[in-house]
Amino acid sequence: MRSYSQGLDGQATVAEVLDGIEAAIERDGLDGLTTLLQGNLALPRRQDLAAALNRWRAAHL
Repeated sequence: MRSYSQGLDGQATVAEVLDGIEAAIERDGLDGLTTLLQGNLALPRRQDLAAALNRWRAAHL
């Protein structure tokens, strides 16, 4: 994820981080999540994003 890790400083809740990611997807589309040109991206479910955040060891939520 590009610059979305800046909200993972221990101050934001999981719901706030998910809201920010979903807002970025709505604003920039799925291509905004990566710097590489992709043609095979699918919209993740909210619970899948939460599961990925839960497994991300460097995230401080």
